[in-house]
Amino acid sequence: MSSADLPQPLTPADCDLTGYRFMPLDVVRLKGSELASSYTPEACWAAMLLWCASWQHVPAGAIPDNDKWIADQAGYSQRGKIDRAWKGVRDGALHGWVKCSDGLLYHPVVAEKALEGWIGKLLSRLSGGIGNAKRWGTEFDDSGVKGQIVEACAHLQAIAPQSAVLTQKQVVAILLGSAPDSPPDKKSIAPRSKKSSPPESLGDRNREGEGEGDRKENIKPIRSSSALTVGGAGETAPDDDDSGQEPGGATLPRAVRIAILLRGLGVKPMTAQHPLAVEWAGIEECTDALLTDAVDHARQFKPAPQTIHPHYLMPIVVEKLNPPPPRHGNSWRATEQATDAKARELGITAPVGWSYAQLRDAIQAEIDRRRKQPPPEGAAA
Repeated sequence: MSSADLPQPLTPADCDLTGYRFMPLDVVRLKGSELASSYTPEACWAAMLLWCASWQHVPAGAIPDNDKWIADQAGYSQRGKIDRAWKGVRDGALHGWVKCSDGLLYHPVVAEKALEGWIGKLLSRLSGGIGNAKRWGTEFDDSGVKGQIVEACAHLQAIAPQSAVLTQKQVVAILLGSAPDSPPDKKSIAPRSKKSSPPESLGDRNREGEGEGDRKENIKPIRSSSALTVGGAGETAPDDDDSGQEPGGATLPRAVRIAILLRGLGVKPMTAQHPLAVEWAGIEECTDALLTDAVDHARQFKPAPQTIHPHYLMPIVVEKLNPPPPRHGNSWRATEQATDAKARELGITAPVGWSYAQLRDAIQAEIDRRRKQPPPEGAAA
């Protein structure tokens, strides 16, 4: 199976949770899983070790498709060689893992938890950047972080649309292209420094926490049970909140949907604020199908997993929006029978002794003459 036939990666390439030492574990889900009921305890333990390894891998939720590396991480490697016992636990250890187009193996459940952690980390980074900008009176470009959040939400929507993270107030506001209704959580902003000058780095001075409990401080869930659709029509389910403050029934802006589509196809950097996303969003003919076709054309020269820069894609999109006029066919030159048919169509009779080369020259001359003349009145253009 070629990489083009494999599913897209389940987490973004920059999904990095190496600073998070604690991985969420849904014990009820694990106890009722096929892994727990169908495989030996040794295989289950090896599987959990691989989950831990993927949590610290970049991108999180993935591991290399390398049997020696996998066996080593699962504890079945001795002196650089794979232990003989690995063969008996390998199937269970790799239960649920799927190979994606970037050549890595992904586990959907670990990827789901990793995406939730990654979105929380990005929200903390966004709050820290905004807080530092206010504190020191500097500017903070949040488009990059918001673009990462949009991309992460698109991945999460694809594998776990029921995730509560997709309904959080800050996340919904970013996906809808508006500022959050409330200022950043004060807990995510460091106390005002007595120094009179800003620090060397304007990044978040409060490092992200090392686990689920630390992340929840900066993420306030909303009461709505609606789940925002970021991959398709971009509609929300009816909102259960009577306050009317939560976004409901809204459609994602076209620029956001374009950014999600193209980032999922490997076009980077691409956010809803990118000039090309804004420009293409205003062109009615620039449909998802046309953009996908343009990316497929670019993939002939930049095969996956290479990224495609938006400006590399731009001339391809322009050409597809303004296709060149169709060329006049020369199929009448292919065979003598086709040449005779074309001559009859144009009313040309070849004198005795003419070769087919002379007849074709006469046909071409007649075609050129007719092209230069305006069509008769009432004739179809």
